Amino acid sequence: MAQSNNTGQPLPQNPFQATESDCHEAFQCCLSFEAHHGWHEFSDTLARPTSENIMLKTSPQTAARILGYTLIYAPDSTGRLRLAREINDCNRDAEVFAGLAHLYTFGFIRIFRNPKGPTPSTSPLLSPRKSFEDEASGQEANVLRAGSTPSELKKRVSVLNRLRHPKWRPPAQVLLREDYKCAFTGRTDRDTLIARRAANPSDVLVPAPVSTAHVEMAHIISQSISTGVEGLTDNAKAKLQWYGSAAALITRFSGTDVHVLLGGDTIHTPLNTMALSHDSHKDFDQLEVYLEPDLDEQLNPIPDHYKLKTFPGWEFLLEASKSPVVFKAGQGDDGTAIPTPSPKLLALHAAAAQIAHMSAAAEILDRYEMDEDSGGTGLSAGDTDMAASHVKYFQLVRALHDVKRARERPDD
Repeated sequence: MAQSNNTGQPLPQNPFQATESDCHEAFQCCLSFEAHHGWHEFSDTLARPTSENIMLKTSPQTAARILGYTLIYAPDSTGRLRLAREINDCNRDAEVFAGLAHLYTFGFIRIFRNPKGPTPSTSPLLSPRKSFEDEASGQEANVLRAGSTPSELKKRVSVLNRLRHPKWRPPAQVLLREDYKCAFTGRTDRDTLIARRAANPSDVLVPAPVSTAHVEMAHIISQSISTGVEGLTDNAKAKLQWYGSAAALITRFSGTDVHVLLGGDTIHTPLNTMALSHDSHKDFDQLEVYLEPDLDEQLNPIPDHYKLKTFPGWEFLLEASKSPVVFKAGQGDDGTAIPTPSPKLLALHAAAAQIAHMSAAAEILDRYEMDEDSGGTGLSAGDTDMAASHVKYFQLVRALHDVKRARERPDD
Protein backbone atom coordinates (compact mmCIF):
# COMPACT_ATOMS: atom_id res chain seq x y z
CA MET A 1 0.00 0.00 0.00
CA ALA A 2 1.22 3.47 -0.83
CA GLN A 3 1.86 4.68 2.70
CA SER A 4 4.96 6.37 4.00
CA ASN A 5 3.90 6.51 7.65
CA ASN A 6 2.75 3.33 9.33
CA THR A 7 0.77 5.22 11.99
CA GLY A 8 -1.30 7.04 9.39
CA GLN A 9 -2.08 10.72 9.10
CA PRO A 10 -3.31 12.66 12.14
CA LEU A 11 -6.99 13.51 12.07
CA PRO A 12 -7.78 17.10 11.07
CA GLN A 13 -9.78 19.48 13.20
CA ASN A 14 -13.43 18.51 13.46
CA PRO A 15 -14.81 19.03 9.92
CA PHE A 16 -18.45 18.75 11.07
CA GLN A 17 -20.45 21.71 12.27
CA ALA A 18 -22.06 21.72 15.71
CA THR A 19 -25.41 21.66 13.92
CA GLU A 20 -24.43 18.20 12.62
CA SER A 21 -24.64 17.03 16.20
CA ASP A 22 -24.23 13.26 15.72
CA CYS A 23 -21.25 13.54 13.36
CA HIS A 24 -19.66 16.37 15.33
CA GLU A 25 -19.89 14.45 18.61
CA ALA A 26 -18.60 11.22 17.00
CA PHE A 27 -15.59 12.96 15.48
CA GLN A 28 -14.78 14.60 18.82
CA CYS A 29 -14.81 11.13 20.35
CA CYS A 30 -12.31 9.99 17.71
CA LEU A 31 -10.06 12.98 18.45
CA SER A 32 -10.19 12.09 22.14
CA PHE A 33 -9.12 8.48 21.56
CA GLU A 34 -6.41 9.60 19.11
CA ALA A 35 -4.61 11.30 21.99
CA HIS A 36 -3.96 7.90 23.64
CA HIS A 37 -1.17 5.55 22.54
CA GLY A 38 -2.08 2.32 24.28
CA TRP A 39 -5.09 0.45 25.66
CA HIS A 40 -3.28 0.07 29.00
CA GLU A 41 -4.41 3.65 29.64
CA PHE A 42 -7.97 2.27 29.85
CA SER A 43 -7.16 -0.80 31.95
CA ASP A 44 -9.81 0.05 34.56
CA THR A 45 -12.60 0.03 31.95
CA LEU A 46 -11.63 -3.01 29.88
CA ALA A 47 -13.44 -6.18 30.83
CA ARG A 48 -10.58 -8.67 31.16
CA PRO A 49 -7.13 -9.60 29.84
CA THR A 50 -7.55 -10.08 26.10
CA SER A 51 -4.14 -10.95 24.75
CA GLU A 52 -5.61 -13.23 22.08
CA ASN A 53 -7.99 -10.62 20.68
CA ILE A 54 -6.75 -9.05 17.50
CA MET A 55 -8.75 -5.85 18.03
CA LEU A 56 -6.52 -4.68 20.91
CA LYS A 57 -3.40 -5.04 18.78
CA THR A 58 -4.38 -1.82 17.04
CA SER A 59 -3.60 1.28 19.10
CA PRO A 60 -6.28 3.77 20.26
CA GLN A 61 -4.57 6.27 17.98
CA THR A 62 -4.94 4.08 14.90
CA ALA A 63 -8.47 2.94 15.83
CA ALA A 64 -9.47 6.60 16.14
CA ARG A 65 -8.01 7.40 12.72
CA ILE A 66 -9.80 4.46 11.11
CA LEU A 67 -13.19 5.57 12.40
CA GLY A 68 -12.46 9.28 11.98
CA TYR A 69 -11.45 8.96 8.35
CA THR A 70 -14.39 6.62 7.74
CA LEU A 71 -16.64 9.44 8.90
CA ILE A 72 -14.89 11.83 6.51
CA TYR A 73 -14.81 9.55 3.47
CA ALA A 74 -18.22 7.89 3.89
CA PRO A 75 -19.70 7.97 0.36
CA ASP A 76 -23.07 9.34 1.48
CA SER A 77 -24.78 10.97 4.44
CA THR A 78 -26.75 7.82 5.32
CA GLY A 79 -23.66 5.72 5.97
CA ARG A 80 -21.91 8.60 7.75
CA LEU A 81 -24.83 9.16 10.13
CA ARG A 82 -25.13 5.45 10.92
CA LEU A 83 -21.42 5.24 11.75
CA ALA A 84 -21.61 8.42 13.85
CA ARG A 85 -24.40 6.93 15.93
CA GLU A 86 -22.45 3.68 16.33
CA ILE A 87 -19.46 5.65 17.64
CA ASN A 88 -21.67 7.66 20.01
CA ASP A 89 -23.38 4.49 21.21
CA CYS A 90 -19.98 3.31 22.45
CA ASN A 91 -20.35 5.92 25.22
CA ARG A 92 -16.56 6.30 25.09
CA ASP A 93 -16.19 2.67 26.19
CA ALA A 94 -12.65 1.89 25.02
CA GLU A 95 -13.34 -1.78 24.42
CA VAL A 96 -16.42 -1.18 22.26
CA PHE A 97 -14.66 1.63 20.39
CA ALA A 98 -11.75 -0.70 19.61
CA GLY A 99 -14.20 -3.37 18.47
CA LEU A 100 -15.99 -0.98 16.14
CA ALA A 101 -12.71 0.09 14.51
CA HIS A 102 -11.78 -3.58 14.18
CA LEU A 103 -15.08 -4.32 12.40
CA TYR A 104 -14.59 -1.53 9.88
CA THR A 105 -11.02 -2.64 9.23
CA PHE A 106 -11.74 -6.33 8.70
CA GLY A 107 -15.42 -6.22 7.74
CA PHE A 108 -15.28 -3.25 5.37
CA ILE A 109 -11.81 -2.23 4.18
CA ARG A 110 -10.49 -5.77 3.93
CA ILE A 111 -13.23 -7.06 1.63
CA PHE A 112 -12.26 -4.46 -0.99
CA ARG A 113 -8.58 -5.26 -0.67
CA ASN A 114 -6.96 -8.36 -2.15
CA PRO A 115 -3.15 -8.43 -1.88
CA LYS A 116 -2.96 -12.11 -2.83
CA GLY A 117 -3.83 -11.81 -6.51
CA PRO A 118 -6.89 -12.39 -8.67
CA THR A 119 -10.04 -13.66 -7.01
CA PRO A 120 -10.77 -17.18 -8.32
CA SER A 121 -13.99 -17.57 -10.27
CA THR A 122 -15.79 -20.59 -11.60
CA SER A 123 -16.54 -21.02 -15.27
CA PRO A 124 -20.08 -22.05 -16.25
CA LEU A 125 -18.66 -23.47 -19.46
CA LEU A 126 -17.11 -26.39 -17.59
CA SER A 127 -19.36 -29.21 -16.48
CA PRO A 128 -19.04 -30.10 -12.77
CA ARG A 129 -18.90 -33.74 -13.84
CA LYS A 130 -15.80 -33.26 -15.92
CA SER A 131 -12.32 -32.21 -14.93
CA PHE A 132 -10.78 -29.13 -16.48
CA GLU A 133 -8.27 -31.24 -18.35
CA ASP A 134 -10.98 -33.48 -19.87
CA GLU A 135 -13.02 -30.51 -21.00
CA ALA A 136 -10.03 -28.61 -22.36
CA SER A 137 -8.66 -31.52 -24.36
CA GLY A 138 -12.01 -31.93 -26.05
CA GLN A 139 -12.63 -28.26 -26.87
CA GLU A 140 -9.43 -26.26 -27.30
CA ALA A 141 -8.46 -27.94 -30.56
CA ASN A 142 -11.82 -26.96 -32.04
CA VAL A 143 -11.62 -23.35 -30.96
CA LEU A 144 -8.74 -22.28 -33.21
CA ARG A 145 -10.10 -23.07 -36.62
CA ALA A 146 -10.32 -20.67 -39.55
CA GLY A 147 -13.44 -19.69 -41.43
CA SER A 148 -15.41 -18.44 -38.41
CA THR A 149 -18.10 -15.80 -38.71
CA PRO A 150 -17.69 -12.80 -36.38
CA SER A 151 -20.42 -14.14 -34.09
CA GLU A 152 -18.89 -17.62 -33.94
CA LEU A 153 -15.42 -16.15 -33.44
CA LYS A 154 -16.55 -14.18 -30.39
CA LYS A 155 -17.92 -17.32 -28.83
CA ARG A 156 -14.77 -19.31 -29.59
CA VAL A 157 -12.50 -16.58 -28.25
CA SER A 158 -14.38 -16.55 -24.95
CA VAL A 159 -14.24 -20.35 -24.75
CA LEU A 160 -10.50 -20.39 -25.40
CA ASN A 161 -9.89 -17.70 -22.82
CA ARG A 162 -11.72 -19.65 -20.15
CA LEU A 163 -10.10 -22.92 -21.06
CA ARG A 164 -6.62 -21.44 -20.81
CA HIS A 165 -7.10 -19.37 -17.68
CA PRO A 166 -10.27 -20.44 -15.86
CA LYS A 167 -9.38 -18.81 -12.54
CA TRP A 168 -8.81 -15.27 -13.65
CA ARG A 169 -10.15 -14.83 -17.16
CA PRO A 170 -13.04 -12.35 -17.26
CA PRO A 171 -16.39 -13.93 -18.12
CA ALA A 172 -17.30 -13.49 -21.78
CA GLN A 173 -19.91 -10.86 -20.93
CA VAL A 174 -17.41 -8.67 -19.06
CA LEU A 175 -14.83 -8.92 -21.85
CA LEU A 176 -17.54 -8.12 -24.39
CA ARG A 177 -18.71 -5.10 -22.41
CA GLU A 178 -15.14 -3.77 -22.21
CA ASP A 179 -14.62 -4.49 -25.93
CA TYR A 180 -11.84 -6.97 -25.05
CA LYS A 181 -9.75 -4.18 -23.51
CA CYS A 182 -8.47 -3.06 -20.13
CA ALA A 183 -11.01 -0.56 -18.81
CA PHE A 184 -8.29 1.70 -17.33
CA THR A 185 -5.66 1.74 -20.09
CA GLY A 186 -7.52 0.70 -23.23
CA ARG A 187 -4.93 -1.98 -23.98
CA THR A 188 -6.36 -4.91 -25.93
CA ASP A 189 -6.45 -8.36 -24.37
CA ARG A 190 -3.45 -10.26 -25.69
CA ASP A 191 -5.04 -13.72 -25.60
CA THR A 192 -8.02 -12.45 -27.55
CA LEU A 193 -5.77 -11.15 -30.32
CA ILE A 194 -3.81 -14.40 -30.40
CA ALA A 195 -7.02 -16.38 -30.70
CA ARG A 196 -8.36 -14.08 -33.42
CA ARG A 197 -5.19 -14.27 -35.44
CA ALA A 198 -5.05 -18.03 -35.11
CA ALA A 199 -8.67 -18.40 -36.09
CA ASN A 200 -8.46 -16.00 -39.00
CA PRO A 201 -4.96 -14.78 -40.01
CA SER A 202 -6.45 -12.28 -42.47
CA ASP A 203 -8.61 -10.62 -39.84
CA VAL A 204 -8.32 -6.92 -40.73
CA LEU A 205 -10.36 -5.87 -37.69
CA VAL A 206 -7.24 -6.30 -35.55
CA PRO A 207 -4.81 -3.50 -36.45
CA ALA A 208 -1.08 -3.94 -36.10
CA PRO A 209 0.76 -2.75 -34.16
CA VAL A 210 -1.60 -2.54 -31.18
CA SER A 211 -0.93 -2.08 -27.49
CA THR A 212 -1.78 -5.28 -25.65
CA ALA A 213 -1.85 -6.64 -22.11
CA HIS A 214 -2.93 -9.74 -20.23
CA VAL A 215 -6.44 -8.76 -19.20
CA GLU A 216 -7.89 -10.22 -16.00
CA MET A 217 -11.19 -10.06 -14.17
CA ALA A 218 -10.99 -7.53 -11.33
CA HIS A 219 -13.55 -7.48 -8.54
CA ILE A 220 -14.69 -4.37 -6.68
CA ILE A 221 -15.63 -6.46 -3.65
CA SER A 222 -12.89 -9.06 -3.83
CA GLN A 223 -13.33 -11.03 -0.58
CA SER A 224 -16.11 -13.13 0.89
CA ILE A 225 -18.95 -11.13 2.44
CA SER A 226 -20.61 -14.08 4.15
CA THR A 227 -18.12 -14.72 6.92
CA GLY A 228 -17.85 -12.89 10.22
CA VAL A 229 -14.89 -11.07 11.75
CA GLU A 230 -12.85 -12.81 14.43
CA GLY A 231 -10.85 -11.19 17.21
CA LEU A 232 -13.56 -9.28 19.10
CA THR A 233 -13.75 -9.47 22.89
CA ASP A 234 -16.93 -10.85 24.44
CA ASN A 235 -17.87 -7.39 25.67
CA ALA A 236 -17.47 -5.86 22.20
CA LYS A 237 -19.54 -8.67 20.66
CA ALA A 238 -22.33 -8.06 23.15
CA LYS A 239 -22.43 -4.33 22.38
CA LEU A 240 -22.13 -4.75 18.59
CA GLN A 241 -24.79 -7.39 18.11
CA TRP A 242 -25.99 -5.86 14.83
CA TYR A 243 -22.85 -7.20 13.15
CA GLY A 244 -23.09 -10.72 11.71
CA SER A 245 -20.95 -10.59 8.58
CA ALA A 246 -19.31 -8.22 6.13
CA ALA A 247 -22.59 -8.29 4.20
CA ALA A 248 -24.40 -6.87 7.23
CA LEU A 249 -21.84 -4.08 7.64
CA ILE A 250 -21.94 -3.06 3.97
CA THR A 251 -25.72 -3.10 3.98
CA ARG A 252 -25.76 -0.92 7.09
CA PHE A 253 -23.04 1.46 5.89
CA SER A 254 -24.34 1.85 2.31
CA GLY A 255 -28.04 1.89 3.12
CA THR A 256 -28.68 -0.72 0.42
CA ASP A 257 -28.85 -4.49 0.71
CA VAL A 258 -25.47 -5.74 -0.49
CA HIS A 259 -27.10 -8.48 -2.56
CA VAL A 260 -28.98 -5.77 -4.46
CA LEU A 261 -25.69 -3.95 -5.03
CA LEU A 262 -24.11 -7.13 -6.36
CA GLY A 263 -27.11 -8.10 -8.42
CA GLY A 264 -27.20 -11.57 -6.84
CA ASP A 265 -25.64 -13.86 -4.27
CA THR A 266 -22.18 -14.00 -5.85
CA ILE A 267 -19.41 -11.46 -6.30
CA HIS A 268 -18.81 -12.70 -9.87
CA THR A 269 -21.35 -10.41 -11.54
CA PRO A 270 -20.91 -7.59 -14.10
CA LEU A 271 -22.00 -5.10 -11.43
CA ASN A 272 -18.97 -6.07 -9.33
CA THR A 273 -16.37 -6.82 -12.00
CA MET A 274 -14.36 -5.20 -14.77
CA ALA A 275 -11.65 -6.26 -17.19
CA LEU A 276 -8.22 -4.88 -16.24
CA SER A 277 -4.62 -5.48 -17.25
CA HIS A 278 -2.49 -7.31 -14.69
CA ASP A 279 -0.77 -4.17 -13.35
CA SER A 280 -3.99 -2.15 -13.18
CA HIS A 281 -5.70 -5.06 -11.47
CA LYS A 282 -2.99 -5.30 -8.82
CA ASP A 283 -3.09 -1.56 -8.10
CA PHE A 284 -6.90 -1.60 -7.83
CA ASP A 285 -6.92 -4.70 -5.60
CA GLN A 286 -4.37 -3.17 -3.22
CA LEU A 287 -6.41 0.04 -2.94
CA GLU A 288 -3.58 2.06 -4.48
CA VAL A 289 -5.91 3.46 -7.14
CA TYR A 290 -9.64 4.07 -7.12
CA LEU A 291 -12.35 5.59 -9.31
CA GLU A 292 -14.18 8.86 -8.66
CA PRO A 293 -17.12 10.12 -10.74
CA ASP A 294 -16.22 12.53 -13.55
CA LEU A 295 -18.20 15.76 -13.32
CA ASP A 296 -19.82 17.98 -15.93
CA GLU A 297 -19.59 21.77 -16.00
CA GLN A 298 -22.37 22.00 -13.40
CA LEU A 299 -20.39 19.62 -11.15
CA ASN A 300 -22.93 16.83 -11.61
CA PRO A 301 -21.65 13.25 -11.99
CA ILE A 302 -21.58 11.98 -15.57
CA PRO A 303 -23.08 8.47 -15.58
CA ASP A 304 -20.45 5.73 -16.04
CA HIS A 305 -17.64 8.29 -16.48
CA TYR A 306 -14.83 8.19 -13.91
CA LYS A 307 -11.40 9.58 -13.14
CA LEU A 308 -8.74 7.18 -11.93
CA LYS A 309 -7.23 8.56 -8.74
CA THR A 310 -4.26 7.76 -6.51
CA PHE A 311 -2.37 9.45 -3.67
CA PRO A 312 0.27 12.21 -3.65
CA GLY A 313 3.63 10.86 -4.76
CA TRP A 314 2.08 7.87 -6.56
CA GLU A 315 0.90 9.60 -9.72
CA PHE A 316 3.15 7.34 -11.82
CA LEU A 317 0.50 4.64 -11.32
CA LEU A 318 -1.77 6.68 -13.60
CA GLU A 319 0.65 7.24 -16.46
CA ALA A 320 -0.90 4.65 -18.80
CA SER A 321 -4.52 5.28 -17.81
CA LYS A 322 -7.27 6.82 -19.88
CA SER A 323 -9.07 9.97 -18.82
CA PRO A 324 -11.90 9.63 -18.30
CA VAL A 325 -12.48 5.93 -17.74
CA VAL A 326 -15.78 5.17 -19.45
CA PHE A 327 -17.95 2.08 -19.06
CA LYS A 328 -20.66 1.20 -21.55
CA ALA A 329 -23.45 -1.29 -21.02
CA GLY A 330 -23.18 -4.28 -23.32
CA GLN A 331 -25.39 -6.95 -24.77
CA GLY A 332 -24.72 -10.65 -24.87
CA ASP A 333 -25.18 -12.82 -27.96
CA ASP A 334 -28.52 -13.92 -26.52
CA GLY A 335 -29.68 -10.33 -26.13
CA THR A 336 -29.13 -10.25 -22.37
CA ALA A 337 -28.15 -6.82 -21.07
CA ILE A 338 -24.69 -6.52 -19.50
CA PRO A 339 -24.81 -3.71 -16.90
CA THR A 340 -21.92 -1.40 -16.10
CA PRO A 341 -20.10 -1.63 -12.74
CA SER A 342 -22.19 -0.43 -9.80
CA PRO A 343 -21.49 3.26 -8.99
CA LYS A 344 -22.30 2.56 -5.34
CA LEU A 345 -19.80 -0.30 -5.11
CA LEU A 346 -17.14 1.86 -6.78
CA ALA A 347 -17.87 4.64 -4.27
CA LEU A 348 -17.46 2.18 -1.38
CA HIS A 349 -14.18 0.95 -2.90
CA ALA A 350 -12.95 4.56 -3.19
CA ALA A 351 -13.85 5.17 0.45
CA ALA A 352 -12.02 2.00 1.55
CA ALA A 353 -8.92 3.07 -0.41
CA GLN A 354 -8.78 6.53 1.15
CA ILE A 355 -9.48 5.29 4.67
CA ALA A 356 -6.83 2.57 4.36
CA HIS A 357 -4.27 5.08 3.11
CA MET A 358 -4.93 7.84 5.63
CA SER A 359 -5.42 5.72 8.75
CA ALA A 360 -2.73 3.03 8.29
CA ALA A 361 -5.39 0.31 8.18
CA ALA A 362 -3.52 -1.06 5.15
CA GLU A 363 -0.49 -1.78 7.32
CA ILE A 364 -2.67 -3.56 9.88
CA LEU A 365 -4.09 -5.76 7.12
CA ASP A 366 -0.61 -6.38 5.68
CA ARG A 367 0.66 -7.58 9.04
CA TYR A 368 -2.42 -9.72 9.55
CA GLU A 369 -2.03 -11.35 6.13
CA MET A 370 1.67 -12.01 6.75
CA ASP A 371 0.96 -13.52 10.14
CA GLU A 372 -1.91 -15.58 8.74
CA ASP A 373 0.32 -16.91 5.95
CA SER A 374 2.93 -17.94 8.51
CA GLY A 375 0.37 -19.84 10.57
CA GLY A 376 -0.32 -17.20 13.20
CA THR A 377 -3.70 -16.28 14.62
CA GLY A 378 -3.53 -12.51 14.49
CA LEU A 379 -1.27 -9.53 14.04
CA SER A 380 2.43 -9.82 14.66
CA ALA A 381 3.91 -8.77 17.98
CA GLY A 382 5.48 -5.74 16.35
CA ASP A 383 2.21 -4.08 15.36
CA THR A 384 1.66 -0.37 15.03
CA ASP A 385 1.77 0.56 18.71
CA MET A 386 3.91 -2.18 20.28
CA ALA A 387 0.62 -3.88 21.04
CA ALA A 388 2.05 -6.97 22.66
CA SER A 389 3.79 -4.89 25.33
CA HIS A 390 0.58 -2.98 26.02
CA VAL A 391 -1.45 -6.16 26.38
CA LYS A 392 1.10 -7.69 28.78
CA TYR A 393 1.08 -4.47 30.80
CA PHE A 394 -2.71 -4.54 30.89
CA GLN A 395 -2.70 -8.13 32.10
CA LEU A 396 -0.33 -7.23 34.93
CA VAL A 397 -2.44 -4.24 35.99
CA ARG A 398 -5.61 -6.32 35.98
CA ALA A 399 -3.93 -9.04 38.03
CA LEU A 400 -2.82 -6.48 40.64
CA HIS A 401 -6.35 -5.05 40.77
CA ASP A 402 -7.78 -8.55 41.30
CA VAL A 403 -5.34 -9.21 44.16
CA LYS A 404 -6.22 -5.88 45.77
CA ARG A 405 -9.97 -6.56 45.55
CA ALA A 406 -9.48 -10.05 46.98
CA ARG A 407 -7.63 -8.63 49.98
CA GLU A 408 -10.28 -5.98 50.57
CA ARG A 409 -13.19 -8.46 50.36
CA PRO A 410 -14.45 -9.32 53.87
CA ASP A 411 -14.20 -12.94 54.90
CA ASP A 412 -17.39 -14.96 54.55
